[in-house]
Amino acid sequence: MAATAKRPEIIELARGLNGVPMCEDYECMISGMILTVLDTSLVVIGDRVQIGTNVSIITAGHDTSVLSRRKFVEFGHPIFIEDDCWIGANVVILPGVRIGKGSTIGAGSIVTKDIPPYSVGAGIPCRVKKTIQSVEEEENDPSNPWRNLVREDRE
Repeated sequence: MAATAKRPEIIELARGLNGVPMCEDYECMISGMILTVLDTSLVVIGDRVQIGTNVSIITAGHDTSVLSRRKFVEFGHPIFIEDDCWIGANVVILPGVRIGKGSTIGAGSIVTKDIPPYSVGAGIPCRVKKTIQSVEEEENDPSNPWRNLVREDRE
């Protein structure tokens, strides 16, 4: 059943986040050249997340009932993108999705369900194509080509 009112527990959670843009208006949309976020609910983007061009993060939805649309019923479910993810260009992330830590979403995918940590997902709808090593496993893998790489600005 679609919600007919804002969810105070989600709004309260969002208010407690430091340094995060906050908007309680369901009509609020943040749009730019590289990212569109329709945030009728909470959107949490973790650390070191890379987002390609033309990505849409959509927390809002509507029931298929025509009467519900006439009565302006809308719902929102939070979206979580955990640390160290890469979201390819033209990806659409739909309401209620959690993309697990370290995951990659291929360009043009439509994410309709959760993606587990350390997974590569792609397609319409997005499905897990393979799992990858965690960062701890990569750091302990002597054959990993990135293991000993040092960024020039961190020397």
